[in-house]
Amino acid sequence: MAFGFSLGDLKSACELGFRIYETCFTKAERADVKYLRFGRDIQSLAKSLQQLLEVTENARDQRTRRPWDPDFRDDDHRAELGALVEVIGDFHGTLRECQTLLDNRAKFGRNQANFVTNVLWHTTIEREVNNLKERVHLHETKLFFVIKPFELQLLIGLRSQLMRLNDNVEVLKGLVVTLHKNENLERSAQQIHPAVQMLQIPEGVVNRFLDALNTNKPESFHDIIAFPLREGFDSLVFHFAKSTVKFNPGVSQSQRVPEETQYINLLKSKWILERLKASSHLSAAEPDFLWSNYLDEVEMNIMDEYRRFETRRLVAPPSDDITRLPDDCFSIWVAEAPPIRPADLAEERPLEDKILELTLPSPVAKTLTIFRNSDIEFRMVIAETLADGVNKLVERESIPINMQSTRLIPAYTIHGSTPAGSKSVNNVLLYRIQDHAPLWQYLKNAPDVALFQQALSGYRIFYDTSNVKWSLNGSKNPTKSGVGRVQTWQLKRLPKVVQNDGLDSGQCPLSPVSSMLSITEKDHSRRASTAFSSMQSDLSASSMTSQITGQRANGIAIFPPEPPVMIIYTLCEEKYTFLHLELSTEVFVNDQACYCKKASTTCKRIVLEGKEKGKMNIRKYSAQEKGEKGLHSWDLARFRFPRHPEYKDLEVLPKTKYICLDFATVAAKDRFCEELKILFTHVRDYELGQYWNEISKYQKSSNAPVRR
Repeated sequence: MAFGFSLGDLKSACELGFRIYETCFTKAERADVKYLRFGRDIQSLAKSLQQLLEVTENARDQRTRRPWDPDFRDDDHRAELGALVEVIGDFHGTLRECQTLLDNRAKFGRNQANFVTNVLWHTTIEREVNNLKERVHLHETKLFFVIKPFELQLLIGLRSQLMRLNDNVEVLKGLVVTLHKNENLERSAQQIHPAVQMLQIPEGVVNRFLDALNTNKPESFHDIIAFPLREGFDSLVFHFAKSTVKFNPGVSQSQRVPEETQYINLLKSKWILERLKASSHLSAAEPDFLWSNYLDEVEMNIMDEYRRFETRRLVAPPSDDITRLPDDCFSIWVAEAPPIRPADLAEERPLEDKILELTLPSPVAKTLTIFRNSDIEFRMVIAETLADGVNKLVERESIPINMQSTRLIPAYTIHGSTPAGSKSVNNVLLYRIQDHAPLWQYLKNAPDVALFQQALSGYRIFYDTSNVKWSLNGSKNPTKSGVGRVQTWQLKRLPKVVQNDGLDSGQCPLSPVSSMLSITEKDHSRRASTAFSSMQSDLSASSMTSQITGQRANGIAIFPPEPPVMIIYTLCEEKYTFLHLELSTEVFVNDQACYCKKASTTCKRIVLEGKEKGKMNIRKYSAQEKGEKGLHSWDLARFRFPRHPEYKDLEVLPKTKYICLDFATVAAKDRFCEELKILFTHVRDYELGQYWNEISKYQKSSNAPVRR
């Protein structure tokens, strides 16, 4: 990285640091304390980089520019900056890793004004945060030591150029004044930092330092005579930053004794400094290389700490306590931080809810997991485990799903509609509009299909039956009659998966797609009883309350529950078609309207009517083309909740007074009627009762009730 690092690169790194802090930390009012400290470290590094940028730009702006001069190079101090970055380390790369970590593995809760109010951390990234925090702090500490020597180098180089060109005597005078005031001049250093008696390092401590040299040693270290400069400087700065510089003494003598680890880190800093100054690499370095200046800057700070002991502001801890310290306190080298572990695709992320996990039909172990980010944003992960008899390899694919731009196509309702002539009936097709990408999902059984559909639509399949003849107003016109599959839906989002609860991750109180199950009379009665109790205990699924903040007072908005829905999957004029009817209180079963003239024990028909004649709001949506050519446009997501943007544009069939449903058997009709009764009584009517009870409760407690 030393070659080619320019002023523009430095500016880019500085801007990145401030951008990370501004975007991710400035409004994190209730964030975790560790998170805020991480943010302050990034901000501090950005400020140090800004100081370095100002120093470099100042030197550049003072430089005489003569393009015809063979010595002139408009390189923005690339050589000097490149050498400096060798010492400081790849701070730009560290900041990019910080940004990646924050973008991918932490998200931010926001209030209605879109301000960050809380920060949610991935539960498994504390190690990555700590590693990055240490690297950021190390870059910042090294910058503290090298900025002044670097500035001095630039000014000396500028002075040499000015003297050589003899271009502007006044500028030269100003430079001399600037250099005279610089705190890094040797004379100034001697005046400000008088000689101090350096503490002697006990022989036993030196021996433990020598023993520690071979622990976690870098590849560049082979002999103490050739002590590596870059790795040694990293260790010097790292340990000095953890020494007595962090200790604030009190008044009494006992309060002036630093921690043993802080004291040993000060001794360690002095010992590493001596090894660096005696290193053959330093003596072989070019004269204009700034390692000696950097080491002198650190040495002055070490002397400041030793001066605190000489003046008795600090008192050394007892030697016996130092001897008893464990070996890791004497470690020399700074271990390389492990790379950031990429986020596991199958792992729940902040602000995500894991709502479904299914096993897929496959000769190898294969699972499908759905995470909900919002009402319309989901993430689907397909994981496949491959085994070679010894090792296991898990391949994962993460697929983002936006239900406003992804079609949900119920291919399971069409036998033989799957690719390559597959006869499986448990298939669902997702079709992403933006990239025209069909995503076939082959599921194991009908309950899994129902759960998958519920995860993405927001509706639970309450009852499902096939081979039902339907007609509008008793018509035999092919556009108003046909044969299809009928489902009733209840608005109910899948809850978040609770691990180790002994239940299926997405299982609901009522078994969906019961038409595919063998149900006896006794089983059916028990199911109805279970439905009644479970509905009463879990009923506010489709009614919503919301806090409202006003200028004078706050309030609560109470929204009516969404009614259940009946969906018919059918063909109209050879096009795949949905018929959608909201089962509101305006819709009822008219037992007297059957015109088959058969006894109730043999009649296979039920009639649904609207209380207001001619006003049954049946919505119709057909595929754009006939047959399987139109399959990709047959979108069930238009009926999902929250409402699809195109729901309001759906065709509403005019002058529909009633709809007839003819079942294959009397038993099938009776089962459907019983399910419909449960849905009306224990779901729709119960939820409406709860809604009006809430209205009544708030009306009684309010002087000015508002009904919505």
